[in-house]
Amino acid sequence: NFTGSDIGVWEYSKDGVPWQTSPTFTGVSLPNTFTIYVRNSAYPSCSLSKSLGVVLPIELSSFSANMESGVAQLHWETATETNNSYFEVQKSHDGNKFDVLGTVKGAGNSNEVKVYDYPDYKPYKGISYYRLKQVDFDGKSTMSNTVSVLNTTEPIANGILALRPN
Repeated sequence: NFTGSDIGVWEYSKDGVPWQTSPTFTGVSLPNTFTIYVRNSAYPSCSLSKSLGVVLPIELSSFSANMESGVAQLHWETATETNNSYFEVQKSHDGNKFDVLGTVKGAGNSNEVKVYDYPDYKPYKGISYYRLKQVDFDGKSTMSNTVSVLNTTEPIANGILALRPN
């Protein structure tokens, strides 16, 4: 015998991850499709599934950061862009709290590879963490993964290098 609460408990699974009672799914990977499985806990052998396609605002092919002569050079490429207004470049000292470093205009809509670069002339001494916030024309946004660089050079004051004899 099953109670009404047993019959009303639905469980969800995304791409075979353990069953959960919350219909919240996070993280979508290429090829931009995933399968949701639904079952009733009272009848676990009775389930259904549905493959869903997801349109992502951008397909980020790569995102990297390298130190070059005391400048952190950020480089990223997109394979496709849909309604991409701009990228917000963010920087952090600890990888947890990020501040806005600047913005880079997106391509809008594109099915061609787009290449972007952003220099940080004042990377932190030690490790600097960077990420991208991609913002659509309607204000929706997605975050990239975080990359980091190690800065072992001394910053040049006001961008001026003074040479003096010994």
